Amino acid sequence: MLRFYCDLSVEETAGILGISAGTVKSQAARGLDALRLLMTGAPSARGELS
Repeated sequence: MLRFYCDLSVEETAGILGISAGTVKSQAARGLDALRLLMTGAPSARGELS
């Protein structure tokens, strides 16, 4: 939510949440995969979420 809706950078988001930039990136990617699956019914190139 912070990353895209609030238009924050990876570093800003990580700082606010107190987590690493890598965690922000990986969780954002998982969230986008989940949205993509819900909207299209098609898994991403990485495969379906478990």
